Amino acid sequence: MVQELKSMSRIDTKSEKYSNSELYIEEREDKLNQFIFELISKLKLNANRYSTFESRLLYGYSRLSRNAAAQALPRMTAQHDKLVTVEQLVALLRQAFDDSDKQGIAQRFISALRMRNRIFIEYLFDFQQHIDATEYDVVTRKFNLKNELSSELKALLIQVNVSSLNYEQLITKCQQLNSRYRATVQNLPKPKAVIHPVSVTPTVPAYPAKYATSPAGSEATTSSPGNPMNLSAANMKKRGPLTPEKRQHRMINHLCLYCDKPEHQAAACNSKPKVQLRAVSLFALAISIDNLASDTSSALGKA
Repeated sequence: MVQELKSMSRIDTKSEKYSNSELYIEEREDKLNQFIFELISKLKLNANRYSTFESRLLYGYSRLSRNAAAQALPRMTAQHDKLVTVEQLVALLRQAFDDSDKQGIAQRFISALRMRNRIFIEYLFDFQQHIDATEYDVVTRKFNLKNELSSELKALLIQVNVSSLNYEQLITKCQQLNSRYRATVQNLPKPKAVIHPVSVTPTVPAYPAKYATSPAGSEATTSSPGNPMNLSAANMKKRGPLTPEKRQHRMINHLCLYCDKPEHQAAACNSKPKVQLRAVSLFALAISIDNLASDTSSALGKA
């Protein structure tokens, strides 16, 4: 990089002006390398426009902002140890902003890293990329590698004497266990789909036209949901078994175990399905007798 800046040759004919590099500020230390690359490219491509050390230095300083510019300003105006070249400016920026806390960043990354449902080799790749920068010893590396494994792999490692393994042996053992576990899971039979039975509500035969008018005094009884002659779909709906909580609640409060209403017991409940089915049977029997009487009268008339 420094050699490229020094090897810039002066050309009498001015070259085409290239776009300026993006401003660099202190909050973007991760962009420092990109900024330096763009700065060098700009000065190299427009070497005849910035032909002196001072012009290159001033251009580099003009692309700084906020604390980055404040960091360089004292050295730009100092009487002693003054910045003279753009290479010195680049070195100052690297010293101030180039990953000043690599160790801390790596340690935070390792602390937040989790294997979860990934395969071990993917987790190991992320782990190995940052573990060297943490400067951890072998014991701490083993602890962090083992501590962030998936719960399944941790369970398999219980049967292994991890303390007797070095760092590389632990990695090899984790790879073997993870491959064995995934192969076992893939060979397991797939669970069959559970088909739940569909409950069908019994249909009630409709009244014939000649029975459309109910007997006198029956209007109030047929509209009541607790009446045995109420043949509505809501009253015919099958009731499931009570849960232990509901059963205890009804018994404590002296409620009917069937309809959840007070002042009677389930044995005398008028809402039970067996009474409804009896009413339906009696109604069907009445229709059959009426039809039989009609057919008999028709036969006698023809005779």
